Amino acid sequence: MKEKIIKETLNLLNTKTFDKITIKDITDNLNISRQAFYYHFNDLYEVVETICTDSYKMVTNTYTDLEDWKYVYLYILRLIYTHKDVVSNIYKTIEREYVDNFLYNSLFPYVENVIIKQSKNLNVEKKDIDFISKYFTLSFIAITSDWIKNGMKEKPELLVRNVYLIINNDFKKALNNFEKNNKKVDILI
Repeated sequence: MKEKIIKETLNLLNTKTFDKITIKDITDNLNISRQAFYYHFNDLYEVVETICTDSYKMVTNTYTDLEDWKYVYLYILRLIYTHKDVVSNIYKTIEREYVDNFLYNSLFPYVENVIIKQSKNLNVEKKDIDFISKYFTLSFIAITSDWIKNGMKEKPELLVRNVYLIINNDFKKALNNFEKNNKKVDILI
């Protein structure tokens, strides 16, 4: 039943914004009681959280080797693009936090892995690696959020290409800068 509730919520999100969907819509369409809905979920927000969590698991199960952030990013963008109406209807009416958390949880481990690999033989502290990983992950999220907000007009491949061209070699550059300045507290002086 839980999967049916999720599937029905996705069906409704193809045509309605989240704020226009009610538990009654779902229970009527599935011909179940409200009690049956509440047995599986506390509210509609929990259904959306489950959808995001399941999508995250799909990404991590597809890319288990943590090798190349570009392919992971492209996979995520294609997933979003394939479910354009659903994502747009969630994004328009729920705090952006759900989409951002999905993106962050999906991208961060891959970005971090690339940065850790590139930091080999460099004297860079773990906290600096974490900061660099977070910085680039949040940059991807900002670009992706803007893409979603503007209707996902560009193909995912073009977005990944553009991001890659901008940040190509920047992971290593950031690591080198942190290594050079790891003893300095105030580099502006």
